[in-house]
Amino acid sequence: MNIRRRRRLMVVVAILVGLGLATALVMYALRSNIDLFYTPSEILYGRGLIMRINRIRVSSYASVA
Repeated sequence: MNIRRRRRLMVVVAILVGLGLATALVMYALRSNIDLFYTPSEILYGRGLIMRINRIRVSSYASVA
């Protein structure tokens, strides 16, 4: 692999690592502010991580005929 191609590969890898790190930091900072929406049937059947969260926001689906 020549020097130019190797340098380009390193830049792409560095950008991907930087984006991953930035995403991880944002998710870590917002971990307590993310609202999870559950449908009534998901709550009824106990699906998801309902027991681990303090506040549950129930959403519903309304279709227009």
